[in-house]
Amino acid sequence: MKKQFAVIRYQLGASLKESELSPDGMASYLGMLNAGINLCAVLFQLFLARSIIHRFGVGSSLALYPLVLLIAGVAGIFLGGLLVASGTLFLERLLRQNLQRPVANVALMPMPDFIRSRAALVVRGALGPVAIALASFGILISSSSVSWSQLSIGVAILAGVSFFLAMWVRKEYVAEVTSALQSRRLRTHGASGGPSLMDASVRELLAEQVASTSPEKTVLALRLLVGEVTPKIVRTIQERWPRWEAWRREEAVRAV
Repeated sequence: MKKQFAVIRYQLGASLKESELSPDGMASYLGMLNAGINLCAVLFQLFLARSIIHRFGVGSSLALYPLVLLIAGVAGIFLGGLLVASGTLFLERLLRQNLQRPVANVALMPMPDFIRSRAALVVRGALGPVAIALASFGILISSSSVSWSQLSIGVAILAGVSFFLAMWVRKEYVAEVTSALQSRRLRTHGASGGPSLMDASVRELLAEQVASTSPEKTVLALRLLVGEVTPKIVRTIQERWPRWEAWRREEAVRAV
């Protein structure tokens, strides 16, 4: 996804140069675009992110980001223009920072320590810079022969591959988590008296899962929230308590 971000950012810059905007107009346009992204990010976190996670779950939510980029890439191929380039960058940044990243953090949490730590290290520390470097090099050598709108073909292909991979991984992930819950081998990470190491966004997503109607999602969230329960989560537990079975109540007591 880092590679796609580099290409999309280049497309916006190229489309701005082709527009009739003056240098001051370009700067003003980019400022308004960034302000709009930041404002929508706040609204997205308040009103949409939780509903998406609650409705579709962690596994399916991971596929939303590449699906949106796939649609945007197709729009770039057939439509192009500054509006499409701006919309693609807008959606990419909005979803990557406010949905994809926190959901990915949640998805890694149930995994064994050696898998989780290595996966986070590879994706953020190794693959990210390499992907950006490859994308930048590809843009450099192809900019003279390929128009910026034609790069949308690459964006669409990468997004399509990522989408189908996310859907395939989702099935394996759900099976692994369900097996871990049933065999009670899912490892929890309680607080050790020190400051919390859990991101606030991750805690918010898990809090939404506590209220889920799916027993597996509820138990998974409760086990991951051991030592991280906030007053808001306690209120959710109190509201759901009369409808929970004894084993879900047991997990809630452990979490609290």
